[in-house]
Amino acid sequence: TGFGTTFDTVKLSPSGSNLWLQTFPGSCAAAVGQAVVADTSGDFYVAGSYPFFCETEYGITYVYGIYLLIIKYGADGSRMWTSTNVEGNSVPHVQCAGIDNMGNVYVDVNFDPNVQYNTLFKYSSAGSMIWSAYDPGPDASADVSHGLVFDNIGNVYETGQSAYIAPH
Repeated sequence: TGFGTTFDTVKLSPSGSNLWLQTFPGSCAAAVGQAVVADTSGDFYVAGSYPFFCETEYGITYVYGIYLLIIKYGADGSRMWTSTNVEGNSVPHVQCAGIDNMGNVYVDVNFDPNVQYNTLFKYSSAGSMIWSAYDPGPDASADVSHGLVFDNIGNVYETGQSAYIAPH
């Protein structure tokens, strides 16, 4: 997955040949796939930003709304579900994604410039959002997640960097 006017995802064989290509409908501006994770059954999830509202004036396209887009594909490339989330006029930047041992999907997103926090979303394997959590720190817009890991009892651990400096 990557950058283009459509949200494309390709599956490659171990030798690097294309097995299939899926295209989510074209967008009015650049769509950006930013994370891919696979579960133990061979299904996988793609997350990124997807413009949903644009206007063109005097040959210039203005983007006014960008979704966080998450798509679940089956191992054969069939689209199983999609989910979107929007936070004002902010641009979602997927920092990392992971799947726990129960099959739940986690996507960590930094929305900028208008939302001042980093958000971790948890979805069921069926596509329902279970919860979202955010860091309300003094400058959480500068926070960046670098990884997620899960333990055997359902806890999620997140690592990264933060602009927060604790008071002395």
